[in-house]
Amino acid sequence: TARECDEYFITGKWRESTFCNSLGRLRTMKLPDIMICSSSTVSGGPLREADLMGIPTISLCDTNSDPRTLTYPIPANDDSMSSIQLFHRIFRDTIQKAKEKREADLAVMNRITPLAVSGMDQDHSGVQGLLDTVEVSFAELDRKGSMILSQL
Repeated sequence: TARECDEYFITGKWRESTFCNSLGRLRTMKLPDIMICSSSTVSGGPLREADLMGIPTISLCDTNSDPRTLTYPIPANDDSMSSIQLFHRIFRDTIQKAKEKREADLAVMNRITPLAVSGMDQDHSGVQGLLDTVEVSFAELDRKGSMILSQL
C-alpha cells in the first residue's frame, strides 16, 4: 500500500529512535503525517515513539488490542488476510485521493495572488485532509460494510 502511494514504509523489525533519527532509517528529514499499522498488537516501540513525536496512529484493532494506544483505532479483524487487504485498499484509495486533492488545492493556491493569500492557512501538508477523507471513506464503508464484511 505504501509503495503504491509513494510513501515510506517499514516491514521489518522496528529500530528504536526511528522517528527521532528519521534521516538514517527513512532517508528523510520529515516526520510522517500519520503512521498506519496493520495490527495494533505490534510491540509498544513504534506506537510509543509515534506518540512521543506527536505522530497520529491509525490501525485495525480487534478484541486482543488496546485501542487506547492508538489515535484512530479501527474496530476490525486484524488476523484475517481478507480484512487486512480490504482496509489496505481503503487506505491506498484514501491516500491517493487526498494527494490528488492537495495537488489541486496547491494549483489553485498558486493562481491566487499573494495579497489574497495573506492571512489564509497555507499548510496543506497536514494530516487533517487525509483524516477527513478517511472519515468519508469509513462512513461509506459503514453504509456498505455489513455486506462487504459478511463476505469475508
